[in-house]
Amino acid sequence: MKNQYRIPFSVLMVAAFLQSPLVAQEFWAFRGLNGGSVSAEQGLPVEIGPNQNLAWKIELPGRGPSSPIVVGDRVFVTSSGGPKEDQLFISCFAVRDGALIWQRRFLATGRCFCHPLSANAAPTPCTDGESIFAFFSSNDLFCLDLDGNLKWCRGLAVDHPKAGHDTGMSSSPAVQGDILVCQVENQGDSFATAIDKRTGKTIWEIERDKDASWASPLIFEMANQRCCLLQSAAKATIVNLETGETLWEKEGRGNPIPSSAIDLNRIYIPLDGLTVVEFGEDGIREVMNSTKLAAGSQSNVVANGMVYTFGRGGIVTCASAATGDEIWKTRVGGQHWTTPLLAGGHLYFFSQDGTASVLQVTGDFQQQNDRLIHAEDFEDEVFLGSPAAANGALFMRSDRYLYKFSKDPV
Repeated sequence: MKNQYRIPFSVLMVAAFLQSPLVAQEFWAFRGLNGGSVSAEQGLPVEIGPNQNLAWKIELPGRGPSSPIVVGDRVFVTSSGGPKEDQLFISCFAVRDGALIWQRRFLATGRCFCHPLSANAAPTPCTDGESIFAFFSSNDLFCLDLDGNLKWCRGLAVDHPKAGHDTGMSSSPAVQGDILVCQVENQGDSFATAIDKRTGKTIWEIERDKDASWASPLIFEMANQRCCLLQSAAKATIVNLETGETLWEKEGRGNPIPSSAIDLNRIYIPLDGLTVVEFGEDGIREVMNSTKLAAGSQSNVVANGMVYTFGRGGIVTCASAATGDEIWKTRVGGQHWTTPLLAGGHLYFFSQDGTASVLQVTGDFQQQNDRLIHAEDFEDEVFLGSPAAANGALFMRSDRYLYKFSKDPV
């Protein structure tokens, strides 16, 4: 199993779609397959804390709300630091013991200013299984191979000097085939662009509304056509991934923070509460809308015919993904920015307050508060990114550290 991390991405994704146990152990992109934050892992610990099922804890070279990603036996994470947040780090660690394999440092070329709670390393990197594409709030984009060798880099703000806003950018890139998509929506130079992942050259670029959005693009295939969903504060747009041509669009009141998720042939969009569209041979059509299922700062999680939405104060609502009818509601508590992970019938939460919580979503409970089966505080910690699940373990980054939780000691 020495070179598992070099499995081609196309093989990984096909196997992931089939829920292969092998892939469930070896690969994790941002919020999992199709942005659903759902993992096929069954052996994750349900008791997580500073001294509970902690395999290792590694200090990072800088801060960041970005999430870790896993390819084979390596976990990758971005960080930023320096008085001006202009030092950009991409780090690679061994899944087994957290040993640093390589680390690269770059200097930002774009605007680095962001909210004190955030950092330049807000977007989560993406991968095709052979390269890492790391994007930062300063609109600096780097392509490295899995051994840390730089293939190309671009400062997207060179052509768009007004791109950025005071709280910082955090839309994460997405890659499929030979195309990488970056969404740069703000009050200044606002645009979305497709980039050739091999060369770093622009394939297409489209102007977007001059308004802040932190949602990430979502790539999917419809009737042998590759598509990309772009969402903002006032609309959701589906474009042809090859050309940028608009295929479908709906205006409405959107939430510019959470991202959309796909389950089978349906997309769950945080627009006018929750808007669900179905795609296929006959095109794209809206099939459901519920104003009662409006997302907060966290993206919806969809699996097994259920949609989970997360409101302020840690309110969790489970509803039918088909009808939007509420099934149960409970409270986790705390201030949350991270989208929880669903695995083995449990939702794993990490809060800005430094608390890890585990909620059981299966089974019937007379008191819905009994679903909260574990909560543990991490002293002086802040969790802003989303967890990753791979190799029988849970990976999470705080503002300062990268954690691995596992039932096994290594």
